Amino acid sequence: MLWASLFLLWVGPGRAEAQSGGGAPGALNPFATFEDLSGHWARGYVDSLLAAGVLDLEKEKKFRPEEPVTRLDFAVWVARALELEPGGDPGLFLDWGKIPEEARPWVAAAVYAGLVQGYPRWDGTRTFEPEKPITRAELATLLGRSLIRIGARLETRYLYLFEDRTEIPAWAEPAAAAVKEEVLLGRPGIQMYRFAPQSLTKRGEAAVLINRFMNARLRLLPELALRPQPLVRPRMVVSGYFYRCDPASRRSLQQAGERVNLIYYFGFSLNAQGELGGYPCTEDLDLIRSRGVPALLVVTNGFDKNLTTRLLSDPEARKRALDQIVKRVEEQGWSGVNLDFENVSPQDRELYSAFVEELSRRLRPQRMVTVAVPLRKRSWENQSWARAYDYRALGRVSDFLVIMGYDQHWAGAPPGPIGERAWLEEGVDYAVSVVPPEKVVLGLPSYAYDWPDTPDCPPERRSTQRCMAKGRPIRDLREKEDFYSVEELIGRFGVEPRLDPARGEAYFRYVNDQGEPRIVYFTPGEGLRLKLELVSRYGLGGVAMWRMGFEPESFWVAFRDLYEGRIGRYARAGEGM
Repeated sequence: MLWASLFLLWVGPGRAEAQSGGGAPGALNPFATFEDLSGHWARGYVDSLLAAGVLDLEKEKKFRPEEPVTRLDFAVWVARALELEPGGDPGLFLDWGKIPEEARPWVAAAVYAGLVQGYPRWDGTRTFEPEKPITRAELATLLGRSLIRIGARLETRYLYLFEDRTEIPAWAEPAAAAVKEEVLLGRPGIQMYRFAPQSLTKRGEAAVLINRFMNARLRLLPELALRPQPLVRPRMVVSGYFYRCDPASRRSLQQAGERVNLIYYFGFSLNAQGELGGYPCTEDLDLIRSRGVPALLVVTNGFDKNLTTRLLSDPEARKRALDQIVKRVEEQGWSGVNLDFENVSPQDRELYSAFVEELSRRLRPQRMVTVAVPLRKRSWENQSWARAYDYRALGRVSDFLVIMGYDQHWAGAPPGPIGERAWLEEGVDYAVSVVPPEKVVLGLPSYAYDWPDTPDCPPERRSTQRCMAKGRPIRDLREKEDFYSVEELIGRFGVEPRLDPARGEAYFRYVNDQGEPRIVYFTPGEGLRLKLELVSRYGLGGVAMWRMGFEPESFWVAFRDLYEGRIGRYARAGEGM
């Protein structure tokens, strides 16, 4: 049947800030974050911990970035970031009972890994003091001790870089390794930087240091990094967005096998100062390396318009951003970059094009530079979100553009196709008029939306509470209990999806347990094949799926057929996938 191979899917909040038709690799709101982080300089670093499962958005709605971090929180965060094995009571601390039960396995893991030693007492016993704020000296010593264990050299001369070096306690010597590996940086002083050893570490700062620590760890353990793949561009790009630290994305890559020849590793973002937040998960790198598929590092702006203006208009921040992107790509073995700057102000159009050009100059041709751009049509009418993207200029300096052909109707909009064929064709038609077709990759959705079915909501009533109800994205993530599938809905409510060949999408209506009418739109395998005919007809460079982990097996069958010339008129002789 039409729906038979669909994955188990998730219900979650949609991206309410987007413009209709402005979908991007940000569809399904990967920018969901703590409610008190808007505009905060550490947001990208905190979000990277959130995506890795180090932090829990459901448990705590606020992160409190300006509050001091406790010894308990920091120990748990580091243990989770390192993916340590939770353990039992090490029998080391007198105050073990003061540690919340759910946190004890992670504190134990940190103890067994040699990260945490506690405070010695006069009688030879030790305490952990979980709620005590952690100082910079304590934090740097903990991280430095871990870095030394994996090969960092202890060179105390690095502590002489600080004007307050005499205030650094003798027991904090391992902190020198954290300084050397650029995990801990100094604070501004009078003539030199200050270590500020007794200053308390704020939660936002702690998130930054864990990110730096995890990236330093990859430098010291190069066997964990990727091996850059030879840059031989496939004659047809079959690619997908791999969401960092996501079990569903890992399952997707395993299922795809050789049918995917490029992935975009999503989960890194810049702040206004040009600092790059995010680190790759070891399990992801192991899988990508074993598959031998080229992987591009996706760098975002966090969907923040004001941040992007500040970044692009500040020469020092712009240079820092470029330096950090290039360094991260080279150190970790990425095959290039996919820039995913969304919600960019039209006034930053030229600055953004110049930023992409400079990055290309520094990375190409040894590495790839690709750019995700919102779909736009020839007319600018109702397309203000796309004005910042100069297709012609961006196409000239990059390897290819990923046209984001999804969220035509998004979570905060009235129900409708997520990316129907006619809308896609208008976008492709414009793109190939200013960019060579082989440098255009069509992005397509693999997810569904479940909207309130309110046909009696005309435009003049859409401000009412009932008519403002948002749709919900549906996707695959079997680890969560609040997930359901399109297949489950169909079976439970006895409905039959209807494929609209003209649109390349299917939909169905149902009434939920609360008596509310709902409508679901999604792209089944048959619908995907209809959309892929555009790739064939226009001779495009390939296809990109947002995102890996949402799709049924029929998607990979269709992608293979596209590559091998069995869809549309794009038949070419040559090797299979």
